[in-house]
Amino acid sequence: IDLQGAASAKLLAKMLADPDKTFDAMPYFSFKGGFGPLASALDDVKTDDGAPILLSRSGYTGEFGFEIFAQPEHIVPLWERILDLGAPKGLLTCGLAARDSLRAGAVLPLSHQDIGHWPFINHPWPFALPFTPDGKQFTKDFIGAAALLSASDPDHTLPFVGKDLRKVDTDSATVYDTDGNRLGEVLTCATDMGIGWADGRIYSIASPDRPADFKPRGLCCGFIRINRSLAAGREVELRDKRRKIRVTIADDIRPDRTARRPLKEMR
Repeated sequence: IDLQGAASAKLLAKMLADPDKTFDAMPYFSFKGGFGPLASALDDVKTDDGAPILLSRSGYTGEFGFEIFAQPEHIVPLWERILDLGAPKGLLTCGLAARDSLRAGAVLPLSHQDIGHWPFINHPWPFALPFTPDGKQFTKDFIGAAALLSASDPDHTLPFVGKDLRKVDTDSATVYDTDGNRLGEVLTCATDMGIGWADGRIYSIASPDRPADFKPRGLCCGFIRINRSLAAGREVELRDKRRKIRVTIADDIRPDRTARRPLKEMR
């Protein structure tokens, strides 16, 4: 169960047997606890009715939140309790497509869609590979390192953001430069409904400095795989069988994301 949003720790604390111990020293993308036969050998994380869980500070949305893993017999009671506790705070249920939209706005690539069988080496996530400072070698060996280092002119995977919420169909969409030259293909194209343009910049619904009359209408965003490097700010055109849309190469998309905020600030 994926619980996301600024109030998620406050809600979750009402369900945990020992929220202070569980939340202590729990940074972004860490986890505690366990379930099943090995639960007793792991960190003791339980709900207040005794159900052992694995709790992870993740969710792949770019926002503060948790993922909760438990034995199948505990899932429905957990789900129902979360809905009951969250109802007064406006908690909403949603499906996996909402996560896909949010992870695109948070510039988080998805394995097998944005990270595929091609050499994934030219991309805006340098921390994903242990490069040496000169960028010519890796600091440690791993399976596939030699293939990456010997790749000849590998493609570039780059994020983009649109001017409105219109999307293209990734099953057929291709990328062109402003002169009409084909550059590559669209890997992901989703609509992040929590962002919008105002005064020449992107604001999110959570931006503290957003204009008073700001109402996000959503922006398309995602990833392209192309045959050259383009700097942030460059425009390209995405085409499918129905439409053409102009989008801008970006190094970041949704501002003021909360995922990395210290847990103690969110309680």
